[in-house]
Amino acid sequence: MFNLLQSKNPFCSLDLGSTWAKTVRFARKGKEPQLDRAARIAWSPAEHKDFQSKGRRIKQAWDQLGLRDKAVISSLAGHSVIVKRVFFEKSASGDLENKITQEAGQYIPFDISDVHLDYHILDPDPESENHEVILVATKKRVVQDLTQVINHSGLGLSIVDVDAFALSNCFEFNYPELTAQPAYLLDIGGQHSIFAVFWKNQPL
Repeated sequence: MFNLLQSKNPFCSLDLGSTWAKTVRFARKGKEPQLDRAARIAWSPAEHKDFQSKGRRIKQAWDQLGLRDKAVISSLAGHSVIVKRVFFEKSASGDLENKITQEAGQYIPFDISDVHLDYHILDPDPESENHEVILVATKKRVVQDLTQVINHSGLGLSIVDVDAFALSNCFEFNYPELTAQPAYLLDIGGQHSIFAVFWKNQPL
Protein backbone atom coordinates (compact mmCIF):
# COMPACT_ATOMS: atom_id res chain seq x y z
CA MET A 1 0.00 0.00 0.00
CA PHE A 2 2.86 2.40 0.68
CA ASN A 3 5.15 3.07 -2.29
CA LEU A 4 8.32 3.98 -0.41
CA LEU A 5 10.74 3.32 -3.23
CA GLN A 6 9.80 3.01 -6.87
CA SER A 7 10.91 -0.08 -8.76
CA LYS A 8 9.83 -1.19 -12.21
CA ASN A 9 9.88 -4.92 -11.57
CA PRO A 10 9.56 -5.89 -7.89
CA PHE A 11 9.44 -9.67 -8.33
CA CYS A 12 10.81 -10.61 -4.90
CA SER A 13 8.87 -10.52 -1.62
CA LEU A 14 10.15 -10.79 1.93
CA ASP A 15 8.01 -11.56 4.99
CA LEU A 16 9.67 -10.91 8.36
CA GLY A 17 8.02 -13.18 10.93
CA SER A 18 8.80 -13.62 14.61
CA THR A 19 10.82 -16.83 14.12
CA TRP A 20 11.22 -17.04 10.35
CA ALA A 21 11.76 -14.79 7.38
CA LYS A 22 10.22 -16.09 4.19
CA THR A 23 11.20 -14.96 0.72
CA VAL A 24 9.47 -15.79 -2.54
CA ARG A 25 10.60 -14.75 -6.00
CA PHE A 26 8.45 -14.85 -9.11
CA ALA A 27 9.53 -14.79 -12.72
CA ARG A 28 7.29 -13.68 -15.55
CA LYS A 29 7.12 -16.25 -18.31
CA GLY A 30 4.60 -15.25 -20.91
CA LYS A 31 1.52 -13.65 -19.36
CA GLU A 32 1.55 -15.61 -16.11
CA PRO A 33 3.95 -15.21 -13.16
CA GLN A 34 5.65 -18.42 -12.09
CA LEU A 35 7.37 -19.35 -8.84
CA ASP A 36 11.12 -19.01 -9.33
CA ARG A 37 12.60 -19.47 -5.84
CA ALA A 38 11.41 -19.76 -2.25
CA ALA A 39 13.30 -19.98 1.02
CA ARG A 40 12.98 -19.31 4.73
CA ILE A 41 15.50 -18.00 7.22
CA ALA A 42 15.32 -18.88 10.91
CA TRP A 43 16.27 -16.59 13.77
CA SER A 44 16.15 -16.86 17.54
CA PRO A 45 13.90 -14.78 19.83
CA ALA A 46 16.96 -12.72 20.78
CA GLU A 47 17.66 -11.93 17.13
CA HIS A 48 14.08 -10.93 16.48
CA LYS A 49 14.72 -7.38 17.74
CA ASP A 50 18.30 -7.18 16.48
CA PHE A 51 17.95 -5.44 13.13
CA GLN A 52 21.62 -5.86 12.16
CA SER A 53 21.61 -9.58 12.89
CA LYS A 54 18.42 -10.11 10.91
CA GLY A 55 19.86 -8.07 8.05
CA ARG A 56 22.98 -10.25 7.96
CA ARG A 57 20.87 -13.41 7.90
CA ILE A 58 18.86 -12.09 4.96
CA LYS A 59 22.01 -11.07 3.08
CA GLN A 60 23.50 -14.56 3.61
CA ALA A 61 20.32 -16.14 2.24
CA TRP A 62 20.39 -13.78 -0.75
CA ASP A 63 23.98 -14.82 -1.52
CA GLN A 64 23.21 -18.53 -1.14
CA LEU A 65 20.17 -18.27 -3.42
CA GLY A 66 22.06 -16.20 -5.96
CA LEU A 67 19.39 -13.51 -5.91
CA ARG A 68 20.25 -10.24 -7.62
CA ASP A 69 17.08 -8.39 -6.71
CA LYS A 70 17.84 -5.18 -4.82
CA ALA A 71 14.22 -4.15 -4.11
CA VAL A 72 11.63 -6.26 -2.29
CA ILE A 73 7.96 -6.15 -1.42
CA SER A 74 7.07 -6.63 2.23
CA SER A 75 4.01 -6.21 4.43
CA LEU A 76 2.81 -5.32 7.91
CA ALA A 77 0.19 -6.51 10.36
CA GLY A 78 -0.74 -6.16 14.01
CA HIS A 79 -2.19 -3.39 16.16
CA SER A 80 -0.03 -0.74 14.49
CA VAL A 81 -1.90 -1.18 11.21
CA ILE A 82 -5.41 0.26 10.94
CA VAL A 83 -7.82 -0.53 8.11
CA LYS A 84 -11.15 1.31 7.89
CA ARG A 85 -13.94 1.33 5.31
CA VAL A 86 -15.40 4.83 5.31
CA PHE A 87 -17.64 7.02 3.17
CA PHE A 88 -16.78 10.46 1.85
CA GLU A 89 -19.41 12.70 0.33
CA LYS A 90 -19.04 13.38 -3.37
CA SER A 91 -18.33 17.02 -4.10
CA ALA A 92 -18.68 19.13 -7.21
CA SER A 93 -14.97 19.95 -7.16
CA GLY A 94 -14.08 16.25 -7.26
CA ASP A 95 -11.02 16.85 -5.07
CA LEU A 96 -11.37 13.61 -3.13
CA GLU A 97 -7.68 13.25 -2.26
CA ASN A 98 -7.59 16.50 -0.28
CA LYS A 99 -10.87 15.63 1.42
CA ILE A 100 -9.53 12.25 2.54
CA THR A 101 -6.30 13.80 3.82
CA GLN A 102 -8.17 16.46 5.79
CA GLU A 103 -10.77 14.15 7.33
CA ALA A 104 -8.85 10.90 7.81
CA GLY A 105 -7.73 11.87 11.31
CA GLN A 106 -11.19 11.25 12.79
CA TYR A 107 -11.02 7.59 11.73
CA ILE A 108 -7.44 6.84 12.81
CA PRO A 109 -6.79 6.24 16.56
CA PHE A 110 -3.23 7.60 16.25
CA ASP A 111 -1.83 11.08 15.83
CA ILE A 112 -2.20 11.62 12.09
CA SER A 113 1.28 13.17 11.94
CA ASP A 114 2.76 9.90 13.26
CA VAL A 115 1.35 7.63 10.55
CA HIS A 116 1.77 6.77 6.91
CA LEU A 117 -1.65 7.04 5.27
CA ASP A 118 -2.90 5.42 2.09
CA TYR A 119 -6.33 4.75 0.60
CA HIS A 120 -8.15 2.92 -2.16
CA ILE A 121 -11.44 4.00 -3.72
CA LEU A 122 -13.77 1.05 -4.21
CA ASP A 123 -15.81 0.59 -7.36
CA PRO A 124 -18.07 3.67 -7.51
CA ASP A 125 -21.83 3.42 -7.33
CA PRO A 126 -23.13 6.06 -9.77
CA GLU A 127 -26.37 6.36 -7.79
CA SER A 128 -24.66 6.88 -4.43
CA GLU A 129 -23.94 10.32 -2.99
CA ASN A 130 -20.74 8.99 -1.36
CA HIS A 131 -17.42 7.44 -2.28
CA GLU A 132 -16.63 4.22 -0.42
CA VAL A 133 -12.96 4.24 0.54
CA ILE A 134 -10.61 1.83 2.29
CA LEU A 135 -8.28 3.82 4.54
CA VAL A 136 -5.01 2.25 5.66
CA ALA A 137 -2.67 3.77 8.24
CA THR A 138 0.37 2.47 10.02
CA LYS A 139 2.71 4.06 12.52
CA LYS A 140 5.81 5.56 10.94
CA ARG A 141 7.96 3.86 13.58
CA VAL A 142 6.81 0.42 12.41
CA VAL A 143 7.70 1.23 8.81
CA GLN A 144 11.04 2.63 9.95
CA ASP A 145 11.82 -0.60 11.85
CA LEU A 146 11.01 -2.65 8.76
CA THR A 147 13.11 -0.33 6.61
CA GLN A 148 16.11 -0.67 8.95
CA VAL A 149 16.10 -4.46 8.71
CA ILE A 150 15.86 -4.29 4.92
CA ASN A 151 18.64 -1.68 4.74
CA HIS A 152 20.95 -3.80 6.92
CA SER A 153 20.51 -6.60 4.38
CA GLY A 154 21.64 -4.31 1.56
CA LEU A 155 18.19 -4.22 -0.02
CA GLY A 156 15.53 -1.57 -0.50
CA LEU A 157 11.77 -1.54 -0.04
CA SER A 158 9.64 -1.24 -3.16
CA ILE A 159 6.15 -1.65 -1.66
CA VAL A 160 4.82 -2.12 1.87
CA ASP A 161 1.52 -4.00 1.78
CA VAL A 162 -0.88 -5.16 4.50
CA ASP A 163 -0.82 -8.87 5.40
CA ALA A 164 -4.60 -9.28 5.15
CA PHE A 165 -4.64 -7.69 1.69
CA ALA A 166 -1.77 -9.88 0.52
CA LEU A 167 -3.60 -12.96 1.82
CA SER A 168 -6.78 -11.88 0.01
CA ASN A 169 -4.88 -11.27 -3.25
CA CYS A 170 -3.28 -14.70 -2.98
CA PHE A 171 -6.69 -16.33 -2.53
CA GLU A 172 -8.23 -14.38 -5.42
CA PHE A 173 -5.37 -15.27 -7.78
CA ASN A 174 -5.29 -18.98 -6.93
CA TYR A 175 -9.00 -19.70 -6.46
CA PRO A 176 -10.99 -17.42 -8.82
CA GLU A 177 -13.78 -20.00 -8.97
CA LEU A 178 -14.44 -19.56 -5.22
CA THR A 179 -14.67 -15.76 -5.06
CA ALA A 180 -18.42 -15.56 -5.70
CA GLN A 181 -19.18 -16.69 -2.13
CA PRO A 182 -17.82 -15.23 1.13
CA ALA A 183 -14.51 -16.86 2.06
CA TYR A 184 -12.88 -16.87 5.49
CA LEU A 185 -9.09 -16.71 5.29
CA LEU A 186 -6.82 -17.55 8.22
CA ASP A 187 -3.03 -17.36 8.40
CA ILE A 188 -1.66 -18.74 11.68
CA GLY A 189 1.71 -17.20 12.59
CA GLY A 190 4.15 -17.67 15.47
CA GLN A 191 2.94 -14.62 17.44
CA HIS A 192 0.08 -13.16 15.38
CA SER A 193 -2.68 -14.70 13.28
CA ILE A 194 -4.47 -12.95 10.44
CA PHE A 195 -8.17 -13.37 9.78
CA ALA A 196 -9.84 -11.85 6.71
CA VAL A 197 -13.23 -12.12 5.04
CA PHE A 198 -13.10 -11.98 1.25
CA TRP A 199 -16.20 -11.46 -0.90
CA LYS A 200 -17.05 -9.95 -4.26
CA ASN A 201 -13.39 -9.49 -5.18
CA GLN A 202 -12.48 -7.44 -2.12
CA PRO A 203 -11.55 -7.95 1.54
CA LEU A 204 -14.38 -7.03 3.91
